[in-house]
Amino acid sequence: MTRLGVAFNMQRGWLETIVVGGIILSLVLTTVLVWELAGSSSSSVELTSQGRLHRDAPLTWAPTADEGYGAARPVSTAGRIRPTDSGGGVQHRATPRTRPMTSSSTAASVPPSASPPPVTPRYLLWTMNPGEGLSLSRDVFLRVYELMTLLRDDPGTLNGTTVQWTLVLVPFSNPHWRDRQWASWKSLFEHEPLTRGIAVMPFEEFLELGIGLDSVLHLEPPRRSSSEATFGAISTSEWPCRFEDYPGVDYRVGGDGRYRGAFWGLGDKLSAAEFHCVHIFGNTKHLAPLVRSTAGCAVVLARAERVLHSDFGGIVYWEARRRMVYAAALRKEATSFANDISPEGKYLAVHMRRGDFLFSRRTLVPSIKDTALQLTSTLSQHGLTKLFIATDSREGDTEFIGLAALLPKDVETYMFPSGRVSHLSPPERLPQTTTWSDAQLSIIDVLVCAQATYFIGTKESTLTSRVQEDRELMGKSVASSYELLCARSRSTAGEESPCGQDIERPFPPILSRSQTPQT
Repeated sequence: MTRLGVAFNMQRGWLETIVVGGIILSLVLTTVLVWELAGSSSSSVELTSQGRLHRDAPLTWAPTADEGYGAARPVSTAGRIRPTDSGGGVQHRATPRTRPMTSSSTAASVPPSASPPPVTPRYLLWTMNPGEGLSLSRDVFLRVYELMTLLRDDPGTLNGTTVQWTLVLVPFSNPHWRDRQWASWKSLFEHEPLTRGIAVMPFEEFLELGIGLDSVLHLEPPRRSSSEATFGAISTSEWPCRFEDYPGVDYRVGGDGRYRGAFWGLGDKLSAAEFHCVHIFGNTKHLAPLVRSTAGCAVVLARAERVLHSDFGGIVYWEARRRMVYAAALRKEATSFANDISPEGKYLAVHMRRGDFLFSRRTLVPSIKDTALQLTSTLSQHGLTKLFIATDSREGDTEFIGLAALLPKDVETYMFPSGRVSHLSPPERLPQTTTWSDAQLSIIDVLVCAQATYFIGTKESTLTSRVQEDRELMGKSVASSYELLCARSRSTAGEESPCGQDIERPFPPILSRSQTPQT
């Protein structure tokens, strides 16, 4: 009996130890689970359509099919560009770097009964040299987009309140357009894709707010030459700025003390309370603190082409470029026209920049004879008999007749919106009942060039650069995209004209499949 009692007591002791251990283990696991849930609720964020941080969402994103470059695909979470294949070539996606959380995103730390902190809306607008065209404006927009991502991640404060920055999608102008019309953003590009990265607002909606302009930061070259200036140096001075090298700029102070200027063709309606001359030799990261320090809600970045990219060809650059999606109507028209040329896309496209290049870059623009010789050689080399011409020539009849007469007789030549043309019916003599504006016509030209089997451009033309970028985004090969027209007969002593593909990309390439880590 004594032995049985001892055994019973030993078993009860072991059972009590197991029970106590189980209770302790349960408490530990519960504590760990609570910590994990708390951590995930405070660190998982995404951008809302207004560019604000949002809780309880994954940290990755992938563009959808409506961005115009193929279907959406899974992306890497390593913050690197990753190519995916959607059947129409390599499509390149990217994941954003995580950004520090602001007070608007830390809802878990705010008591349920507390009101959200006040947020002050601020708006960023921008202008350019009035002598520049649409293609350069598109590149400058990428710099402004990059600046907006910096303001999104670190918005600063105004009068002690949190700030929410919104980019106003101002209209485009181009002195080369014959109709001299301002082109709205929505007439050329889609609005929604941009909202996946930053907060944006159509220019028309900003005008409806009726708040006017508060501060103008007019960007100027550094006081010293670029060889003497320190990169990143920024200095400011008050009115008047030195405008001697700015043709077309006309700012003045009104009787009410407000500053007036062109302001997107609305100088009679818009004015600014403050005007600062900013001497800059730097990029968007150098400029961002100055933008944050300005007063008022609406800030205008004048002559925005003066600021440089801080990460040219990087993730943000291609993110912005990919989200500049052409308007659906323009994509549809260009695709339909390209299919009329060749359903298989088997045609050569050439961008013949003429216009002001004939005198401003004379050694880069080939003669009509040189152009015909190069086009004939390229057509033969690639077994093509169809040619699409995009040009700004103001002497279309004379130049086109001369070019068409020098091409092989079996070559079919196309121009938009005329369609198929020949040397007997020059484009400007054909009926052109198009309702497209000059701005829209230039975008359609770009899209038709981008879809061609092979493309030849004009050196130093920003429109050529936009075509080359689109071809990369569409998966076209480098070998078929970077040939330039050769001005052999116009080269001067000591100055060689670029020919063929003996050139470098004008911008860093998108990473190829072999270069990109598959993570």
